[in-house]
Amino acid sequence: MRLGGQFSGCEAWVQDANGNRLNEYEVKGVEGKDGEPDQMECYLECEDGQEFTVVLRRAAVEEPEIGELRERDDVRAIMFADGRRMGARSLVRGRWPEATFDSAREVKDGQWYQSKYRFAPIRLTDNDDEAFHDYNILQKLGTLHLDLHLGVHRGRKRYTGGTGPAMEIGPIHESSKKGLIGSWVGKGQSTLARAPASGTRFDRRSRHGADYRVVFKYRTKELLMAGEVIERPQDQAGVETVGTSAQRKRQRSPSIEFIAEYIPTESHRLKKIKRLEADLRSLRGGGEVKDEPASQEQEGDSRRDAIDMTQE
Repeated sequence: MRLGGQFSGCEAWVQDANGNRLNEYEVKGVEGKDGEPDQMECYLECEDGQEFTVVLRRAAVEEPEIGELRERDDVRAIMFADGRRMGARSLVRGRWPEATFDSAREVKDGQWYQSKYRFAPIRLTDNDDEAFHDYNILQKLGTLHLDLHLGVHRGRKRYTGGTGPAMEIGPIHESSKKGLIGSWVGKGQSTLARAPASGTRFDRRSRHGADYRVVFKYRTKELLMAGEVIERPQDQAGVETVGTSAQRKRQRSPSIEFIAEYIPTESHRLKKIKRLEADLRSLRGGGEVKDEPASQEQEGDSRRDAIDMTQE
């Protein structure tokens, strides 16, 4: 998605292992409040088990609008996944126009590993002792975000320690509403790695937090349908399935309608009861039971009488 403000012309997106950009929905700018920076945010369609890369691209200098960003500042981008800091990259004027985040280094049992980012199903538990309770992370589950800082890149410095991010976190209690998000960022393919030899020196222009923020609220396609972010594809031939967010008209989602497709209506049940009672009276009177032709409604697909659970 295209960024705004003093980052106008810059672009950020998430792509799969083959370089295909993931679908974005409801892209919008949000004005910062209470000390928080302005931000651009959207919903992101993901798949469980999918490895991914976050890309930030600086605006090209040949674009007609040369803003303050391109004239004066380098950019330091810090990536967070579910509230966990995953790494940082610099976009330096005239040298590094693009930054990619596809993996993180972590140390485990004294050994460093480089692990790909991967969308994974949230693990649940009913055991309070096993459940993960870090509130700062729980409140940000289901989000990828980049904090962007303006300043000057000063080169490399000696690495001073640290163990990297925690690529795996414990299960969430099944009673938590956070489990409804469905996915979190876990560890994909891992390889042995060396400890970082150096870090980056970057002088920020502001000491009061990020200058801009980019937020991707990732969900599986099924959850985006349930939340009416995208429409549910139709089964009828010739009806288009989900397209891009710019072309899609939001419609009422039949997200729970399938639950009621095979539930007979009250009127259907009453008709059946009356028919059985008539048969019973005929048997008690010794009369011959006549086979009444079933109505089209009784013989037809029960979906004809489905309860429309989407109505208010």
